[in-house]
Amino acid sequence: MSGLGIAFGAEYRLENYSIHPGEEGSYIGNGAQSFPGFSPDNELDEGRASLAIYTDFEFNLTKQFLIGIAGRFENYSDFGSTLNGKLATRYRLADNFSLRGAVGTGFRAPSLHQEYFNNIATVLVDGNLINGGTFRNDSDIANELGISELKEETSLTLSLGLTAKFSNNFELTLDTYQVNVDDRIVYTGALGNDVFGDPIDELQAILKPLGVSSARFFTNAINTSTKGVDFVLNYKVPLNQGHLNISLLYNHNQTEVDETLNDIPAIFKGQKDVYFGSQERSLIETNNPQDKGILTIDKTGGKIGWKLRNTLWGKVTRDGFPFGDVQEHSSKITTDLTGSYQLNDLISLTIGANNIFNVFPDEQIFENSYFGVFKYAPVQMGTTGAFYFVRLNYQL
Repeated sequence: MSGLGIAFGAEYRLENYSIHPGEEGSYIGNGAQSFPGFSPDNELDEGRASLAIYTDFEFNLTKQFLIGIAGRFENYSDFGSTLNGKLATRYRLADNFSLRGAVGTGFRAPSLHQEYFNNIATVLVDGNLINGGTFRNDSDIANELGISELKEETSLTLSLGLTAKFSNNFELTLDTYQVNVDDRIVYTGALGNDVFGDPIDELQAILKPLGVSSARFFTNAINTSTKGVDFVLNYKVPLNQGHLNISLLYNHNQTEVDETLNDIPAIFKGQKDVYFGSQERSLIETNNPQDKGILTIDKTGGKIGWKLRNTLWGKVTRDGFPFGDVQEHSSKITTDLTGSYQLNDLISLTIGANNIFNVFPDEQIFENSYFGVFKYAPVQMGTTGAFYFVRLNYQL
């Protein structure tokens, strides 16, 4: 039981979310634009409070075997209480080589905007102005359609890895992990039509009195699993003044959506691909790079310092449904470069550039660009291109 460490604490949090009506001209009729101002019908002022207590114990069961145990109890004013924990271990096989692993549970209450955001927007479909609404899960229409009120997301995380230190200047870590999330909250597709866009009379009869032709909701629709690996390598080269630090970081992960959706209301049983469609699935499974690598060379110490960083962004696949098509965006590499000079003990000057070679994602195909309006989508590293800066630092 040597090396016993104990940590504990408490947290009290207040959250508030409100929507205030905009100018009358922004929402009268069909509104001044596609996303009109908020009307008095959208007005709300909601809040919640949460209280948490947590503790953490860490101790050496033997000289080689370390165990860590953590727990967190939290009470939400709107979602009740939850207790989550984590068990972590590390076993030292040799002085500079260890295995480690952990298992833990997680809890995430829906955000207030997922609970309460609501609005009506106007879109142009085949030359006609069509209204579509986003409605709260505690609204009358949600109740009539059978949409359940939001509940918390829960998770189970497993990880296993190793750490190795080959010398004072050379070390690496390698970890694998899996995260299972149950009752994950998603934003449904526009309900009111079938997968081919044809109106469904039963739904239209419910939606028409509200002045909309489609409805969307935040709902606990899916379970997901994420598997991944993290690799970190650090190498330090001593110099006459300072060090040359070389680091290589790489991550690969893949998220999959379980095929069975949770509690789809009976009225949508034939609309699985609208309730949770290909676009929403793409946002979770393929719209983020599965691979990312960062190689950094950093010179520190002395009057002159510099840093060179290359970032590999893996390919992504974007599904533009219902307005576009499936498009693969190829992997990209961006380069950041900065140099600094220590003018005196208190002042330093830094000159640098992010994405110095002005690399952009692949251009969107016309079908996914909202009829040519958006040339690029921020599918990997954003769409702002190169960014140059000069910074003067003064240290008190």
